[in-house]
Amino acid sequence: MARKKSKFRIYAFAAIGLLLLIPIFILFSATSNTSMQTFKVHKNWNRDSLDLQVDNQLGLALPFGFSNWAKFLGYSKVKPCFFIVDPNTTAWKLIRNLRMNRKQAVNVVITSGISRESFVDIVTNKLDISPMELHLGLQDASLLGQFHANDTTWPLLIVPNTYNISMSVDLEGFLERMRQESDKFWTDDRLAKAKLQELSKNQVVTIASIINKESNKEKEYNNIAGVYINRYRIGMKLQADPTVNFAKGKDERVVNVNIESPYNTYLHKGLPPGPICIPSIAAIDAVLNYKGHEFLYFCAKSDFSGYHIFEKNYDKHKKNARLFINALNREEKKRDSQK
Repeated sequence: MARKKSKFRIYAFAAIGLLLLIPIFILFSATSNTSMQTFKVHKNWNRDSLDLQVDNQLGLALPFGFSNWAKFLGYSKVKPCFFIVDPNTTAWKLIRNLRMNRKQAVNVVITSGISRESFVDIVTNKLDISPMELHLGLQDASLLGQFHANDTTWPLLIVPNTYNISMSVDLEGFLERMRQESDKFWTDDRLAKAKLQELSKNQVVTIASIINKESNKEKEYNNIAGVYINRYRIGMKLQADPTVNFAKGKDERVVNVNIESPYNTYLHKGLPPGPICIPSIAAIDAVLNYKGHEFLYFCAKSDFSGYHIFEKNYDKHKKNARLFINALNREEKKRDSQK
């Protein structure tokens, strides 16, 4: 009888040990991914979605489902996040990453001089907002109206900077954060300077956006700002090449300026309806701090240094423009001959 009890205890302990080893074995099961990859969890996922994507993307299908094991270890609600998955990582490491990143915030780096398309790419690559959702949001009069903007003036909400933002933020929450940052940027001092220049915020940002597309040399920003402000004040057409490219939808050498668009400043007097890109702080401040000069013209230098020659005399400007065009034609001819 004692022997039977002893055997029973041995079998019972063996069974218990086996039951304890099963979850350990399962949790240390490895994925089949053979290279580093980003695993992104979206806010509209449920536990079934998580199971499906862990299986499809990482090749890890666990008995009873990955999400059930994650719930057992304290990850019950699926939260948006992303992280890098090492080759052949284990289920335990995946669950640990999901738990660690439940309240994940990411750095969204918004640079200056970028178009709507680039802005959408930057934001949606970091946050759990789809490109289509953001594209449509930037054209939604009702949504943008909440932030005193519209589909042409939305860049006024965006100040280039690095922003730490929760992955779980929705589109309205993101735009509200941008509005708050914009309000901080537009201090009483900056607003007073805009009033002194007799320009609205939209006009300041619009001129700044043209400056950013004209040059990447900050030393020139004040002179370029002055050229366009001077032209605007005397009722002269701005004739800014970047506005033609904006109307065409691509950056290239401007030859044909007869593109019908309210943004084409060769055809229409005054400023365009809104900014043609998200301008830099330096360009905005150049407009606000413009002290006055007599330049009405500028032309790129023929040495292709990226700098410009500024003139108040049109005849001198035409000579400078001819030198640059001739140099540009020679350069293009040289490139064509090397093909």
